[in-house]
Amino acid sequence: MSRVIWRAGELKICAAAPLLINLIGSGDALRDYCLAWSLGWCDAETAISALGRMLDDEKQLDHVRRIAREAVRKLLDEKARQEWQTKCLAALPMELRDLAEHSNANQFLQALQAYLLKLSEHPAADLQLLATNYLERYAANNIEWLRTLQPYFVSVLSRVSRARVAKARVLKFLATEASQNNEAASIVAEILTRQSVTMAIGNKDKTIETMLSIHQQFPTIDVPLQLQTVEVRHAI
Repeated sequence: MSRVIWRAGELKICAAAPLLINLIGSGDALRDYCLAWSLGWCDAETAISALGRMLDDEKQLDHVRRIAREAVRKLLDEKARQEWQTKCLAALPMELRDLAEHSNANQFLQALQAYLLKLSEHPAADLQLLATNYLERYAANNIEWLRTLQPYFVSVLSRVSRARVAKARVLKFLATEASQNNEAASIVAEILTRQSVTMAIGNKDKTIETMLSIHQQFPTIDVPLQLQTVEVRHAI
């Protein structure tokens, strides 16, 4: 099914847009990713609305929301794209806004990453929460930043009975990054192994789920899980 969906985008079959929209939200992340990508090539106003719902759905994985955001940008007309860009600029911190408007992409990215690192190193819980707003957009799929931000992740996850939202965002981000490749999974496994003993029950469930996923996808990575075979007894 995912291959058929992807092919509809490759062929730019705009008439397929209503059918694709009806498939959104199945719970299959690969299918939703293919749907977002394919809808980005369908010149349909209804596709923008559907992609917007994917963007607003916090249950969606980060990489699905990223491709949905790119698809929306592609479908907007020039005026709407400028309005969206202005809105994004307004959401930036003041010290980054001028750079975004007047510097080149590399200069802005360097300044933004430095800003994120500064936020992540601050001990205040509210600023650490603020830093989570930039993880998905600017630190994803970057092994160097995953490694650099390890102290930040540990700091957030170590907070006792506090920072519930920040912890949830960090755990979601780490789970997504761990699925990318062996090196990222190793870094995430190290972070979660250090924190698994002291975490609250709610967060521990998500941590164990992520470590189990790492073990299944990358069996050579050590995780502190002991998997046991459950004996199934049948009634006589």
